Amino acid sequence: MSDMKTIMESWDKFSKKSDKEILREGFREILIGLSILVGGAVYHQMSQDEEVSIVDIQNEYDAKKEKFKKLIDYSSYGLGPKSIDSKQKTIQLLETNFKNSLIPAPSYEGYSYVFPTEIPNNMMLPMTQVSAGDYRSYCEQYEIIELRDMLYGPAARWGYNIEPGTRQTFHIIDGLQVLPPSWSIMFDVFQSKTFDAIEDFNNAVNNPDELEKVATVFGFDNAQHLETELQQLKLMIQYED
Repeated sequence: MSDMKTIMESWDKFSKKSDKEILREGFREILIGLSILVGGAVYHQMSQDEEVSIVDIQNEYDAKKEKFKKLIDYSSYGLGPKSIDSKQKTIQLLETNFKNSLIPAPSYEGYSYVFPTEIPNNMMLPMTQVSAGDYRSYCEQYEIIELRDMLYGPAARWGYNIEPGTRQTFHIIDGLQVLPPSWSIMFDVFQSKTFDAIEDFNNAVNNPDELEKVATVFGFDNAQHLETELQQLKLMIQYED
């Protein structure tokens, strides 16, 4: 009964948060945790049903956190210098090619974006000055927590409206600020990598003892708490079991 109460309390707590709050402020720990199960030693041992100690999990988790702590700038997200030219090209691209196919941006209240499959690989992206396919390859080098930090870090990094004296970072269509196509490509890579990480997690952590160990290292109250937050993450990135 108390376990069920804990589950329901946790679900209530997370379901009341907006998508924006959860992806921008929460889930950082779970994404770091998921990243240690992508091809690492702990994942290999667990997937082979070998015994893994909580110390082994903790050591790999701490190593990941230390690595991410040192990565601050991310090479400016691969974006080129902002200019009137890149601004005008971005707005023209949005108005000409995507005006009628914009959708609300995941976990970004008040913003819209271009659904990634609408962007052909050979399309040149004004903000990156490379093709969508090349920018996708650039994004692939990063891990999920790094992609999350770039996607949901300071919005100004993605801004292209550089008119002097304006505080409006993005072009507005139908009342929503439109994120640049380069954001769409990075989000698509983030989503795909997170899908894969969840699959690895499901394959590796397949018994209650392992789940409790992982939950402890990831900083959750218990396994139920971890599962609740993981389920909420799945809902937000549209992962289907």
